[in-house]
Amino acid sequence: MRKLAKILITASIILCIGHVTSGITGEPDWCDYTWPTDQSPPPRLNIPKWACQTIKAKEIHSKFSPSTHLNPFFMTGDFDGDHQTDIAILIKNRQSSEIGVLIIHRKNNALFILGAGNPIAMTRGRNFNWMDIWTLYPKGKIQQSPYEDYVPVLCGDALWVAKSESASAFIFWDGKKYGWYQETD
Repeated sequence: MRKLAKILITASIILCIGHVTSGITGEPDWCDYTWPTDQSPPPRLNIPKWACQTIKAKEIHSKFSPSTHLNPFFMTGDFDGDHQTDIAILIKNRQSSEIGVLIIHRKNNALFILGAGNPIAMTRGRNFNWMDIWTLYPKGKIQQSPYEDYVPVLCGDALWVAKSESASAFIFWDGKKYGWYQETD
């Protein structure tokens, strides 16, 4: 019995060492929880498995890394109104260090990169580095903004993004693409 226990402990240590030394880069990665033994463990990002699989399959990890500068660094909600939980993750462009948001729709694994170096008109820029607050805004009515000519109808949950004591906006799905609704300036 003791011999079997000793063999099992030795095998466990070998497996653990092999797992730990399989290594990651110096910054947190999407779903890889291994690290060099001479470094502290990286933060466990807890991204859902289905999102990790989509990120890997579509090779998002090669150009972007998760950005953990805000807490929480990801949010889940029904962004496209299909009654399935989608995910929005803060990301950083590995080459330019520009910040943005990656949204993945659960039903069809559709990916949308807002900011992070992508010059998309709705984001009013390529970089979300100004953003220091974000939260989930549940499906419902948005009040008329003095900066916009219309009030969007939310078909799903929206993201409310802001700069403290400054500007704020809603990022929402319009049924075909993500839109931007400036709330304050």
